[in-house]
Amino acid sequence: MLWLALHFPRLPLEIFTARHNNPQSAIVLLHKNRVFMCNPTAKDYGIAVGSTLATACSIEPEVVHGYRDIEAEATRLSTLADILYRFSSYVSVQHPDCIILEIGGSLKLFGCHQQLMDEAIKLASTLGHDVC
Repeated sequence: MLWLALHFPRLPLEIFTARHNNPQSAIVLLHKNRVFMCNPTAKDYGIAVGSTLATACSIEPEVVHGYRDIEAEATRLSTLADILYRFSSYVSVQHPDCIILEIGGSLKLFGCHQQLMDEAIKLASTLGHDVC
């Protein structure tokens, strides 16, 4: 068996950002009352993961903030897994941010593991997700 793991390291922030119309703003995502993730604009302002919301607002008063939605993350991973069935019949969601696919049986269809991996990453990217 040959497995491909697709890691979605920014999934919580991608879900939150998709709900807002201004991705150019400084955006922070909170979990347990601390900055859990932030977009590049927020990082450029100097907002750090682990900061409080008060600290983030003191650095950039116009910061857009929200709370991590673990249920939405699980739903999105499940949806992505369903979409990734086009690459394998063995797909497994690994919470909180990974999907694994058994790709050994699909290599003849896609030519090689690199081609299959590239296509899976491209598909995830077109759906608005960073993946590695």
